[in-house]
Amino acid sequence: MHFKALILALAGTVLIGSTAFAETSESAAGDPLLTEEFPLTVVLDEERQIYAYSFEDNASFAATSLLSTENTLPYLWIATEDDDVQIRITRDGEAYAYSPTSVINAEGEYSVTVSHILRGNEEPVEVTFSADITETQDILTDGSGETIPEPIDGRLELKYDSGELYHEFIGGVRAVSSILDGETASSAVKLTIPDEITVSATRDGENYTFPSNGIIDQDGRYRLVMTCTDKNGALERRTMEFRICGGPTNSLGIFQPPYNAQLVSATLDGRELELSGNFVNCERDGRYEFTYDYGKLRRSTAVNVDTRAPVLKFNGTDDISFMEQVTVTSDAPCTYTIYKNGQPTDNSPVLTGTGVFRIYAEDSAGNKSNYRVEIKALSAVNPMNFVIIGALLAAGGVMYFVWNKKRRIKVR
Repeated sequence: MHFKALILALAGTVLIGSTAFAETSESAAGDPLLTEEFPLTVVLDEERQIYAYSFEDNASFAATSLLSTENTLPYLWIATEDDDVQIRITRDGEAYAYSPTSVINAEGEYSVTVSHILRGNEEPVEVTFSADITETQDILTDGSGETIPEPIDGRLELKYDSGELYHEFIGGVRAVSSILDGETASSAVKLTIPDEITVSATRDGENYTFPSNGIIDQDGRYRLVMTCTDKNGALERRTMEFRICGGPTNSLGIFQPPYNAQLVSATLDGRELELSGNFVNCERDGRYEFTYDYGKLRRSTAVNVDTRAPVLKFNGTDDISFMEQVTVTSDAPCTYTIYKNGQPTDNSPVLTGTGVFRIYAEDSAGNKSNYRVEIKALSAVNPMNFVIIGALLAAGGVMYFVWNKKRRIKVR
């Protein structure tokens, strides 16, 4: 999520009365902190009251406070979009589980260390700030003196009504989903998210741009964080996870039903499996079907498990050494990545020319295998073979001459 979206999402917990910044707004804007201790430039975004800190190579991070070696703060939010900027936080001397989407408002003595390797350098530059977080109940206000409620955090709590799964956020804003939290689906997923809710997402652990139409159809593991702020500054943040397995997979391992759902039955290739708990060990390959109850709603899903790597044949054999071109075949559909003498090729399954080939095969479930094949030139055959063959032919010729001489008819 970009800083702008993060800032909007966190607005309810970072609003501060204008008097709180009266002394620092003018002096902070564009003010350099380029000293040996703080090799940074800081600029205040007066509209959002967010400080942007930049290293000399423009790598940056943002925070809700003007940081120094000693700070007494009601709360703190700090984040970066740059992969080469690392943020570490301790609370009362212990490691703190930092999240860029969370506001730190629990009382304690915090130490914030920001490290960055300047582009072109090898050693990191580190800056450390202190922050003593004090009681926030009387400080977090909406500008009119009204206390802002504590942020609501947790997993998405979906209700089912009139054929629709939904979660109602603060202010009555409703998110609608075709999938349960923690569910595994075999087809595309549809989520209807109104503009009042911001969404950050990952797919298989990598940042993922949530589609504008809300339709997700690629296989993978997804994690969504939905954040909603009402007109009074109250904030609600909900997390949901799900998985899409439209094709075969080799990484199911253990199947568990969605959160707050109860597994009812499971089958493998049509055969009923005995349930020993609210899970199934998917130890064998095949087509699994699972049925589970979520309150009064009964749902089911199917997953094809395939953990067998492709087996390759070369000219229909298991040989790996040839003196002719080689055709590669597989016992299952797969894609090839082929190198010849260490160099990439066009990945054609027909190997030509002399050299050492490394063939990597991967099927749709992610199973992989690799083989080494060599095509030799005729001249590459061991010369001793010709010597031995020549000697054998010569010996055979001598024996034939002797045998023929003994049988020759003598004329008296």
